[in-house]
Amino acid sequence: MAQMFDTAYADLSEDVRRLYRCLGLHPGPHFSAALAAAAADLADPDELLDELCAANLLEEIGDDRFRFHQLIALHARKRAETELSGEERAEVVRRIVDWFELGAAAADVAVLAGRWRLSEPDLSAWPVQFDSAAAMTWLSAERPNLLAVMRTAAQFGWHDAAWRMCDSLWGYYHSSKQYADWIDAHRLGIDAAQLSGSPLVEAHLRNRLARAHIEMRDFAAAAEQLDEAAALPSDERVTAVLMESRGLLYREQHRYPEAADVFRELVARQREAGDDRAFVLQSYQLGDVLVRAEHAEQAVPVLTAALRMMKRLRNEELVEARVRIVLGAAYCRLRKYNDARSELESAVEVTHARQQPVKEAQALEELVGVAQAASDGALFESVTRRLARLYEAAGNPRSAEVHRWIEAGHRREDT
Repeated sequence: MAQMFDTAYADLSEDVRRLYRCLGLHPGPHFSAALAAAAADLADPDELLDELCAANLLEEIGDDRFRFHQLIALHARKRAETELSGEERAEVVRRIVDWFELGAAAADVAVLAGRWRLSEPDLSAWPVQFDSAAAMTWLSAERPNLLAVMRTAAQFGWHDAAWRMCDSLWGYYHSSKQYADWIDAHRLGIDAAQLSGSPLVEAHLRNRLARAHIEMRDFAAAAEQLDEAAALPSDERVTAVLMESRGLLYREQHRYPEAADVFRELVARQREAGDDRAFVLQSYQLGDVLVRAEHAEQAVPVLTAALRMMKRLRNEELVEARVRIVLGAAYCRLRKYNDARSELESAVEVTHARQQPVKEAQALEELVGVAQAASDGALFESVTRRLARLYEAAGNPRSAEVHRWIEAGHRREDT
């Protein structure tokens, strides 16, 4: 088999052989033409990629997506190790790491424009103008590559690149709920922060790892990460994010009075500091706790104040949608069904356009509750069918439950 690959390789032009060697050093399972260009430092690799495909050394598996067969990938790597010096191989891998690091940063800025970052990226070299939906599409397509590249950066000792990538992927993991990747990436990022001597970075990444454990209801692991983060050198941002996560932990443990106290303090702090975005986010968290604690009448003024503050922010439609979801839930519990429907439908529109299926599903599930409470059969039918399609596309087992809702609704109509 190796001899057959050697023969095919020998028949290639030197430019194609060089591209083949460079791609053999890519750590991920597939790649785009843009990554091929970056790896081999080329302006346009399309004709070279076509030649590799024609020689049956490369497979095109979708729109701008290529992969090696496993045995061919091993052969390409062997050719790189044989024909390139260690320094040349490191240069190729560094170009790959840099390309993914920059792409992840550009996508993150498109998805969550206003969030505070551990390092502010220079995106001038990134050629693609992402909007939020395109950024989420890119992140989803590159998901296995991003984690593989983080591992490679760690292996080469490029610790700053590893933790910067972890920081850039925070918004994607939080939106997509890819928990296995979320945890693996943050463990890599924490190790990188420790090895680069960056305790503040480590504290932030431990906080975000705690958030994954909270959502997975592993409360002991979450508390352990928060305690370890709190023991590190601190600043005001670390203190605030750790307080927020502690409040979320209390919320998920149904310790609502304690959670509400935490978020009231954070809202007051952000108001005093003049941080409008943080004020909105902490008001959203407080409102959510109050709704869960059956104090919807207290949540409404908190959330409407957050929406008024939203007018001072730019490019924060996703944050606004989150506030509207909770406000819609509050109105529903107060039997203000028209107001609830208005808020929730606005949130559905934004989350769908921005490719945020988790938040879209949350808004749709609240709309199901509105339809049931208001005895609105037409709304119930349209929302449950849309929710079922969303869950089916994601492979979410809750699609079966939604279909049971639909069937139960039909039975009630027949009766």
